[in-house]
Amino acid sequence: MIGIRPFLLQKAWSMIGYTPQGPTMFRNPPAQHFKPPQNMDLPLFAHDGRGKSLVGEWTNGEHGEQIYNTELGSFQHGIDALASHLGDFLRRNNINRSPVDVINQAIKQFNATHTDKAHQLPMFDNLAWRKLRAGMLPPGDGDRESATRPTRTHNNTLITTYTNKNYKDTPFGRFMESYAIPFHQQLQHVLEDEHGIEEEQWKRMPYVKYPYMYAHYTVPNVIDENGHVRAYVRSNHREHPGQVTSQMMGGAPADYFGDIQDVHTWETLHHLPDIFFYPKLNQHGKKGGKIPTGLYQSAHSIIDQIMDKGIEHVPDINITYNQSGKLTQPDMVQRPLREVLQTPDMREALIKDLAHVPAMMYLFGRSFQGDFKNLYNLMMENYGTGEDGLSHEDHMRYLQPGEKGGKGLHTTAGKIMALARKSGVGENESRSKFGEHQITSEELETLGIKHHNETALGQVDRYRGIIEALADHQASARGHTVKMGIGDIPTEPMQNLDIFGYPEEGATMGMEEHMSPYFHDLSDYAASEGMPVPPQSAPPASVDALPSSAGDTGMSTPVSRPLPVSQPGGTPPLTSPAVAVRRPPLSLPQEFQERRPQAASFDPAQFRQFLGLRPGGEELTEFEQAQQRAIADPRQTLLTQYMKSEDSHLPIMDRTLKALERMQFHEASLDTSINHGRVFADINQIAKHVGLTSGEVNSINESMGDWHKIAKAYYVQPKVVKVIKLNMK
Repeated sequence: MIGIRPFLLQKAWSMIGYTPQGPTMFRNPPAQHFKPPQNMDLPLFAHDGRGKSLVGEWTNGEHGEQIYNTELGSFQHGIDALASHLGDFLRRNNINRSPVDVINQAIKQFNATHTDKAHQLPMFDNLAWRKLRAGMLPPGDGDRESATRPTRTHNNTLITTYTNKNYKDTPFGRFMESYAIPFHQQLQHVLEDEHGIEEEQWKRMPYVKYPYMYAHYTVPNVIDENGHVRAYVRSNHREHPGQVTSQMMGGAPADYFGDIQDVHTWETLHHLPDIFFYPKLNQHGKKGGKIPTGLYQSAHSIIDQIMDKGIEHVPDINITYNQSGKLTQPDMVQRPLREVLQTPDMREALIKDLAHVPAMMYLFGRSFQGDFKNLYNLMMENYGTGEDGLSHEDHMRYLQPGEKGGKGLHTTAGKIMALARKSGVGENESRSKFGEHQITSEELETLGIKHHNETALGQVDRYRGIIEALADHQASARGHTVKMGIGDIPTEPMQNLDIFGYPEEGATMGMEEHMSPYFHDLSDYAASEGMPVPPQSAPPASVDALPSSAGDTGMSTPVSRPLPVSQPGGTPPLTSPAVAVRRPPLSLPQEFQERRPQAASFDPAQFRQFLGLRPGGEELTEFEQAQQRAIADPRQTLLTQYMKSEDSHLPIMDRTLKALERMQFHEASLDTSINHGRVFADINQIAKHVGLTSGEVNSINESMGDWHKIAKAYYVQPKVVKVIKLNMK
């Protein structure tokens, strides 16, 4: 089983705007957004989602960026929003430099290193950045030596926005989703090389980490110290109903939905039942699994944040902790909690003692995973699915994650509080039925905890007492509610949550008539090394390019091949088989045969000219090196071994490509790192196995050329390409 994590591509299912008229589905901007060639278009999301552009006026920002001011706040084009956010970052890091200078330097690096000069980018002030022209996010990559991502169409149009990739899977069709930042890698290089900004820092800025800028960074927004954004418009990457979900509410402007309660892990931890405090042990009575070093760091960091608030916030109690960390060989020590938290060695031992308890992950970590998630799912089956009263989701809408703490820290707190309210008040009025849930051996075995015993069970009260005390410390020091009660349980769903413009069941929205001139397919991009080599079977135009005479090898002029054909916004579709045309077989031209041995000494320019290729970088790619070795083989066997008679009518480059495709296929079949016994029945199974869509799998399978380069273009491991090619053949 191979683990694949594809590069993050645009896959928005919908866009929601939080307008004064109520939650609204956003698709493409109105026709009045688009201005004459000499004027800036209005910012992409400066409209009401109901066909009306927002009235406003243009002003200059502090860095020279353009800002469109409206009654609802400020809107920007992507390049201008980049300058604003980057300027704030530079200021926070005491870097006295204009963000526009940084952007222009990154653009210059992009242009200087791009392998295809048709994709040059204009400087920051150029009007082209403020025109709305949409395309799919194309493949391509870059480093300090080269850039390959396409940026322009055949007619030199600069693509400034990217559309949603999965337009076929959403009833909202194809729409502009984000702004293009194709020079993001060069931004990274400038920040690293000239200002000492480490990767950990710039990764916190998605518009520097990725080649696009999300909508919520370009509209009126509030961003807290942890990067949580509340904004006028946000994208949603999962299918959702026609009502706003609790997750959507968490990204809306503050107070947009009225009085919604903030909840934090430390306010709600006491609602967890005992099973969340049970340590998972292996057959030897030891805590299993990997050492949770991330949790150690997070716990220390969060505790350190509030230690200077005063020791009086720490519960004045004695605790007993196991300083050995092993239940099989316990070394119990009793100390005041205040002393333990102020003594580094003691605190470290305490955290290690508690780390394998799911409740500890809830308090200080990304809880919604692993053992905690399994427990939560079990509790949902028991208490969260009943038909009496409001649904769990309805209760969630009255709650939202607190914004302080680490990223994602409090996202589960609302789920737990909603589950407590859904289950109802328990025998003790301060607790819920969910919170009073009793541990059973059957449930432990269901959860895979087969080696449960009385020793572990006897630790539950000890763990609960300590972890609840740590939670109370956090809540008190931060001014939050210590042991938040269940409160008044809502009996009616929250009102006015319907999303305007949500399509009726079975309906799909087509392209707005006025948008057609502003949309471009992948096939519209000018040729670029960043795009995968298209299938050689379609179209068959190159087959007709027979030598005009015996002395003409057909190699003097590069063969023009189209980019992968794409429907609007989608993955290249399956091509129809080329119509078979009978032609007399052609042997390899004599001139080509005579020059083959010399190919080993050709420099990159000479080699590409020899094969009729367009110019490239100063060095040969891995695939080109493989071609050169095969063609120059003095025995003239390696290449010929993979050539087939049915290809004899093709131009030399096509024959070479097909031969090397077979060569790579043969090498892949011998790769022992791949499970060759794993055979998939259909494309959907392959897609699920490698973590891609079926369309992406088809596209990779049809792409010919260097498999490592194809892998790079699609942001997957080379092993993934091998698995796809071997299975689809």
